[in-house]
Amino acid sequence: MIRKIPFPQANNLKLMFEILCSIENSGVTKERISANFVIHNRLASYYLNALAYVGLVEKINSKYFLTLYGNEVIGVKDSMKKYLFIEMIANSENFSVYYKKYHNYYMDKKALEIEIQQMIIEKIGMNNSTAKRRAECIMSWFEQMYDFRQKEEKH
Repeated sequence: MIRKIPFPQANNLKLMFEILCSIENSGVTKERISANFVIHNRLASYYLNALAYVGLVEKINSKYFLTLYGNEVIGVKDSMKKYLFIEMIANSENFSVYYKKYHNYYMDKKALEIEIQQMIIEKIGMNNSTAKRRAECIMSWFEQMYDFRQKEEKH
């Protein structure tokens, strides 16, 4: 049975990255993430599900495990981890087209947010207000990813 992964609603990529880096081979539960990062269980689920949505972790029963891609991020030297994490999200099946538009300024940011919102409504079937919040989350990711890349290019 294929389980649908919820569309991301975790806004902070830094926290998402830290959670990814904390996952060991034995897996982790949302309760463990909640305790380790002092966040509510629901928020822990948001972050773990966001990592699953972009293919870096998978949920088996009640535990989350690194995928091949997640292990790839964790396996590189520390100076490259965040860069590879950002690249994995930017190139993920669900976001690559939209991130390229964001990064290359093909359209204004508000128009892109509306396009993402429409995609969420059509492909995922969320109502307009929920789709708007999820689109804002993705735009927030893109801003954080762009900012990270700009800082890296200066170094």
